[in-house]
Amino acid sequence: MTRTVSVPLAVTMLAAALAGLAACTGTPSIGKSGAVNQPVTVITLQMPDAGDPDGTYFAQDVARRSHGTLQVHVDGTSYPDALPSNEARLAAALRAGRVGFSYQPARDWAAAGVAGFQALDTPFLVTTAQASEKLAASPVAAALLRQLTPLGLVGIGLIPAEPRQILSVRPLIAPSAFDGISLRITDNPQTAALARALGAHPVEGELASQVAGLLRSGSVAAVESAPVYVLQNSYNAEAPYLTSYAIIPKFETIVASRRAWQALTAAQQAAIRQAAADTVVNAQLVPAREQQELFELCGAGLLLVEPSPAQLTALADRAASTAPAGAAAAAMTAMIKADVPGTGPQPDAVPPPPQCRTASTTAQAIALHNLSLPSGSAPHGATIPPGTYVTTDTVADFQAGGQYGADWQTTITYTWHLYPNGAVYQTQQPDYPDQGVYRGRYVVKGDEVTFIWDPYTGLTPETVRWSYYDGELTFAIVDVQDTNSKIIYTAHPWRKTG
Repeated sequence: MTRTVSVPLAVTMLAAALAGLAACTGTPSIGKSGAVNQPVTVITLQMPDAGDPDGTYFAQDVARRSHGTLQVHVDGTSYPDALPSNEARLAAALRAGRVGFSYQPARDWAAAGVAGFQALDTPFLVTTAQASEKLAASPVAAALLRQLTPLGLVGIGLIPAEPRQILSVRPLIAPSAFDGISLRITDNPQTAALARALGAHPVEGELASQVAGLLRSGSVAAVESAPVYVLQNSYNAEAPYLTSYAIIPKFETIVASRRAWQALTAAQQAAIRQAAADTVVNAQLVPAREQQELFELCGAGLLLVEPSPAQLTALADRAASTAPAGAAAAAMTAMIKADVPGTGPQPDAVPPPPQCRTASTTAQAIALHNLSLPSGSAPHGATIPPGTYVTTDTVADFQAGGQYGADWQTTITYTWHLYPNGAVYQTQQPDYPDQGVYRGRYVVKGDEVTFIWDPYTGLTPETVRWSYYDGELTFAIVDVQDTNSKIIYTAHPWRKTG
């Protein structure tokens, strides 16, 4: 299945007059009714993770709040987060004025040396979705954003996201479980120091698309991530254990260069600030999103591992040495503790849904995982007629299913070859360099069929309900994790062509 994660939102774009700002303004004209038609200014918003739902909301809300006088073009291709070093490049480009507006992780400003953001990333300080929400709506957020002013930047918004947890091939419950493991992290010096303090070896510079292969090969034993990215990338196909606790928060920032900001009218600036405030409110959906992601992951066999209070405290003690030094960082840390309820080590990043199984010991985690392993029954007696099946999905189909971006901006035809021995091969047209042939096998049990794709695809087993009539194969989702797979199965019937 097509599996690009970071993708741009298609919004109408006019010619750019300033690098990064991309302002295109026309002279007001008089309509037939005599009303003045206001000119439209188009701004380019750099968004490394252009599929971010809150970033997308912000871009659309700017147009609404400005009554159409501002339009936002989201650029997810110039600094895509698939390449970890792009975040630092984007921060530098914004400071240099080569970029006008960005929606990018707050950790980038910690890496740039901003003391307040370094304090924000203090290990085990803000580690729940609820505390992140409260911080973003508190005076702390404004104080943090003001610290960007000396860099020649305008801080516009601080948006909460899912805190960072750890997915691993073995349970990470006792602090000693971290000793010597290779932990893939985002490229960030503060996070690297945290990994070393926990006893792990930080692995940086690896593309998101490489993580599943690294877990499979044993090159890394764990990855610092969040449920949304575990789900989107099917990392859990290779690593079945996710810490119930988070180690650091995740926030996004909305930032402008001073030059780009000053090029706007006061009314346009006000509209952007109001859209940022609206986006903070919209981000109150983060806990519900994460719970839904955990629901799907746990349904696919993921296990949550939760240490005892004493073990969690011991982990926090290990990490304490990496707290940022200096009076400015200490002042921001004290402000966070005073203004934000629920700081400090917490057992759950978000309350897990009832469907999730939680283990409190290594032995329990391994035993529960073994219970969820497939029986390995061989495919036999398949009742789906073998042959070649074809379906075609449009851009509208992809967007209706929540899939945006370069890989989904054209109509795609998928072809399946189902063989009597239970083998399945998938191709697509147009093809992309990271796609090619997808291979696997399928097992039919009554009116359900499970597709077990080869490990290199990064897909977990996918179960759908099927029916066949008059040369068409129709599916309904039973248990499918990958977003794009859901669209491919259900957008249209599959026509038998051979």
